[in-house]
Amino acid sequence: MALDADFRATLAQWLVFPAGAYLMGNGRHDDDLARMQEALGLYDKLIGEQPGSEELRYRKAWALVNLAQALWDKPDHAKAHSVPSRPPTCSVNSPPRTAGGFAEGWATG
Repeated sequence: MALDADFRATLAQWLVFPAGAYLMGNGRHDDDLARMQEALGLYDKLIGEQPGSEELRYRKAWALVNLAQALWDKPDHAKAHSVPSRPPTCSVNSPPRTAGGFAEGWATG
């Protein structure tokens, strides 16, 4: 089932805040990082579908700032450095950051 673009944009924003902030505040740093990366994957896909959307590019940048904060707040910085990274980009050719995750689980079951 394909999810509506507006729903996916709202979901991506929600994954960063409040969900990501809640997880980080409760010491669930790995879960927080996974949600942030999932949000970035959703933004990458949405930007690919709507390359002229400045709003989506802004939200992706906001999510990247939140990801940096989450990495900084992680108690074990060695593990924080082990998170797969790629240069921040808004390229429409960027592949989705995650395969599967909350969005797919939400839609399928």
